[in-house]
Amino acid sequence: MDSTKFGAYVIGHTTVGIMINDEDVEEDGHPMNFASASIMAATDTSRPVPDTVRAFFGVDAHVESAALAILDASGYGDTVEVEDPTRGSSTN
Repeated sequence: MDSTKFGAYVIGHTTVGIMINDEDVEEDGHPMNFASASIMAATDTSRPVPDTVRAFFGVDAHVESAALAILDASGYGDTVEVEDPTRGSSTN
């Protein structure tokens, strides 16, 4: 899988809604996302992920950049302190 397709999957599967002018946009009482009929019609696509995401962003580099921002915000890549599971607690 190439990085743009991976990025589209990250974006598509983490998007819980779309906001315009600080207001949640709804369609048929549900938050609008990349699987919403109007978004798919506007982008002339039939698959929410990866096609609608890529068409919505327009430029592959923007897809990759947004996906990296999501991954960074989630803590992916942060340093983790390794614990040795064979060592007992020091408070025994």
